[in-house]
Amino acid sequence: MKKFFALVLAVAMIMSMSAVSFADFNVAGPLDYSNDSKAMSSKELYEYGDTVFFLIEAPEDTNAIAKKAYYEKLKVATTIEMGEEIVENVSVVKKADQEGANYYIAVKLAKKTTIAETDVVGSFEINRKEVKADAAKGITRSAKVEDQKFDFGFTVFYDAGQTFIGDARTVKGDMTLDYDEDYALKFDNDDEVTFTFGDGSDANEGEFTVDVSGQGKVYLKLTTKADEAIVAANEGVEMFFVNFNNVKFNRAGEFVYDYEDGVAAYKVVDGALVEIPGLEVDDGEFSFRTNVLGNYVFAKAELVNPVVAAPVVEAPAVTNPTTGA
Repeated sequence: MKKFFALVLAVAMIMSMSAVSFADFNVAGPLDYSNDSKAMSSKELYEYGDTVFFLIEAPEDTNAIAKKAYYEKLKVATTIEMGEEIVENVSVVKKADQEGANYYIAVKLAKKTTIAETDVVGSFEINRKEVKADAAKGITRSAKVEDQKFDFGFTVFYDAGQTFIGDARTVKGDMTLDYDEDYALKFDNDDEVTFTFGDGSDANEGEFTVDVSGQGKVYLKLTTKADEAIVAANEGVEMFFVNFNNVKFNRAGEFVYDYEDGVAAYKVVDGALVEIPGLEVDDGEFSFRTNVLGNYVFAKAELVNPVVAAPVVEAPAVTNPTTGA
């Protein structure tokens, strides 16, 4: 796939470059903009949620006034041949960088929680009305631009899987998950897989068994970071947190958690305790079925949600009708 994409992109770039030599405009990119350094730079891979920029260059650019005249009537139509599902919108924007202000085609990408790489391939078509000459402003006449086409392409990936660009770990059978470690997984298995986790203590140990036949790649991370607000609202209650990254499987699996003397379990959503559908508790063993692994807390007592303070509303000032104070 990647070799084919590279060939397609190379051909597209050659076609684009050949068109540029006779064109009124040139399009350069893709580029990444840093808000910290106020600079554009190129990079090999882009992330879901990024905005990818393409510099629009007009050969007549001489000063800010002329530049505005050349660009203000410009219109860009975009055709997406691959990756349309992750492109939210395309617009023409003005961005300041270390070399001054320039105009760019901005491709806004949707945010995704998947490690699957996606190729975005398409073309821009530029049109613009004629720009009349104005010697006093340094503007030379620029002819009408019609249907100038520039091909583009770039690859998008999930930022949390940066260390797994390329081959993911292949799962052939059961595996043990360590806390605070990233896992990018693909499955060579048409049966059930059991993921076991634990820290070696009597608590925070469990397993998740799920049928992975036909399952695509998944990104998985497991932590034990506590929700401080929930801990503070339930002072003195022993509890353990098990947090996944809302990884989604094609099928529902069985989640089992062992906790001697454990009484209650909840899913934590946006800092709030939520009932776990289908939860069963049997002599310190918690179990439920799910296809999305979220964040959970297990406790030796029923828990209460943190109290959210009501907003403080100041009383209006009272004016003395006699003194006006």
